[in-house]
Amino acid sequence: MLTLMRPFLLRPTPTFLLAAGLGLLLFGGLAETAQADPGATIRAYGEASRGEREQLLDQLGRDRARSLGALRSAAAHGDVDERVFAVRTLGEMRDPGSLGALLAATADPSAKTRKHAAAALRRLGDASAVPRLRELVVATQERGLLKVALVGLGELGGREDIPRVRPFLSHPEGSVRVTAAGVLAMLGNEEGLSLLLAATQSDDPVVQKNATFALGYSRSTQARDRIEAILGDPAASWRSQAAMALTQRSLTGADDATRARRLGELVRGSDKQVSSWALARLAATDAPEAARELAAIEAQGGRIGRQALRRRALLGVR
Repeated sequence: MLTLMRPFLLRPTPTFLLAAGLGLLLFGGLAETAQADPGATIRAYGEASRGEREQLLDQLGRDRARSLGALRSAAAHGDVDERVFAVRTLGEMRDPGSLGALLAATADPSAKTRKHAAAALRRLGDASAVPRLRELVVATQERGLLKVALVGLGELGGREDIPRVRPFLSHPEGSVRVTAAGVLAMLGNEEGLSLLLAATQSDDPVVQKNATFALGYSRSTQARDRIEAILGDPAASWRSQAAMALTQRSLTGADDATRARRLGELVRGSDKQVSSWALARLAATDAPEAARELAAIEAQGGRIGRQALRRRALLGVR
């Protein structure tokens, strides 16, 4: 998709203006086609700009029932970009009827599709996916899919999965070790705490970021103290992840009203990364209090309001 409407230092020529106008007309026609045909939306997504992609997602949300069928079909029969987009969007829509499509996509020929399909199973939140996630947690698994499947066990599995996760504390890849330590904490096991604490000062920025965030699942005072130390140091890296981690600790055991209120405050905050994380958490919560908070955020308008509207539409709660 052409994206020609950018600022120029020179006066735009008539040719440029004509081309820009054609670009807008092309996208306008595409949006109308997408509204009538969810399959066209899926096919158009890969070539669309960021702003256009948001509009295409809006189209899918407006006709959710038809969109779900088109997305399931694309997850099985589309090209690689379409399959990746389809499984990611099905995860965002959290439709129980898409479980089979997502399970099948974890065996897709494309590694990227497999990874995003496993992540979508996590978002779906259906414990029926646990046996498949367990099958994916093996030492020979590709790193990206392995980490996503491990986190899926942390979110959907139980303490019986601790022996399955424990061996990955000694995995050759630092990011996998940190993921395993965080998942153990999610399952109520603190065996990986010392690894997480040390990794918050790693030379590897990915390891450092993930370890900082994972401390939010530990109930230990050492984890809390380290999170607060990072937040208190203006020069510290990954302070956004530390803020998320501290919030995660505070949400554990909180009632639905408290969770919704706290997440809503973060959504409206100035840290865009934290805001996006909090909005995703709020949208993934089934409690009525969360739905009311999400509706209130939508009503306030602006960028955050539009994001809340899009999530509510994709979830089918409008």
